[in-house]
Amino acid sequence: ELEMLKNKMFIIYTKRNKISRRYIIINDKFKTYARYLMEQHFGRALEKNEHVHHKDKNVLNNMIYI
Repeated sequence: ELEMLKNKMFIIYTKRNKISRRYIIINDKFKTYARYLMEQHFGRALEKNEHVHHKDKNVLNNMIYI
């Protein structure tokens, strides 16, 4: 599964060459990598009204705090 993720993950850069978001393509749909990780963690798809927030405000830190 990790090999598949490496091939389908990409990074969006801002104008100042800073990384802004990581996305993954699942079934031909774009999804943020943080959202994908939370769906895997919960074992279900997130509803459209459910949002993933980063506690430290770092969008590249996808650590799951329990």
